[in-house]
Amino acid sequence: NDSNARLMSDVCLIGCGGEHPEVINGYSSVDKINFVPLTAGGRTPLGASVELALDLLQKRREYYRSAGIEHYKPIMMIMSDGQPTEVESVVYNAAQRCSDMVNTEGLKVLPIGIGDSARLDILDMFFSEYIILQGVAALVAFPLGYACMKPWLEQYVVQTEISWWIFVGIFLLVTLLVALCVGWRV
Repeated sequence: NDSNARLMSDVCLIGCGGEHPEVINGYSSVDKINFVPLTAGGRTPLGASVELALDLLQKRREYYRSAGIEHYKPIMMIMSDGQPTEVESVVYNAAQRCSDMVNTEGLKVLPIGIGDSARLDILDMFFSEYIILQGVAALVAFPLGYACMKPWLEQYVVQTEISWWIFVGIFLLVTLLVALCVGWRV
């Protein structure tokens, strides 16, 4: 019922549970989406579905730009309950295109495996950029954090040492949180 939230979201639903991807609901505000139950159709053209979603997303962003409409960075949720039924190169190319858009256009990709049959290794192709970004961020943030904390801690009468394992622990904890939030099985 929030009119601001309704205007800020623009959602498109694409089904990938048949022979070909299907636009279930074209771009519209959340309050105008006709939510229908998604069912398994025996086939999963995941790569083609992601390609279709990226094509539609690019067209939508071009529309926003040409109309001078400000917009947020897009988020793509990829939900799958099984294995793609297309040639592996089609899925790989779609994952590569997603990765390129993550790096150049700020796209956020959230892959979600549904059930025990979900191929998490396939979904990981859409997820790996988060781990890479986290590693780069750690390489920058940890030395800066150490350089800032050391002089500050030296000002105190009772001092403590900054151990290397604290940074490793932080990295592992953040990695776990990212994996749980982004790669969680529903």
